Amino acid sequence: MERGARGGSDPGSGPEPGRGPAASFRVVDVGTGAGLPGMVLAAARPQWKVTLLDSLRKRCDFLRQAAAVAGLTNVEVVWCRAEEGGQRPDLRQAYDLAVARAVAESRVLAELCLPFVRVGGTWVASKGPNPEVKLGE
Repeated sequence: MERGARGGSDPGSGPEPGRGPAASFRVVDVGTGAGLPGMVLAAARPQWKVTLLDSLRKRCDFLRQAAAVAGLTNVEVVWCRAEEGGQRPDLRQAYDLAVARAVAESRVLAELCLPFVRVGGTWVASKGPNPEVKLGE
């Protein structure tokens, strides 16, 4: 797992997710695919606002339906490419936490995810069973 902070601060020094003003805590799952880990986070932390971002409309339609069936009122689904979403004023630097699975090599994933993270926020990238190998990319 790779973890980074925006703004040069130590990601462990800020309020832990779920503590502090939880109602305003915003998460974006970049390249969410089937909704993992975003849907799980939304279910586990109903006070968080979770945005699922994906480039395929069919997946987004499915995720909207799945969130509705699960009763997850804290989920918003956004249909757009990460490259474009990071430039949208309503999404840029709007999140406390960005999460992503291994959708690209680390440096590319950072370029895709960090525009969403507010200064002082955190980016977490799941890099599979051998993260040390992936970090060398």
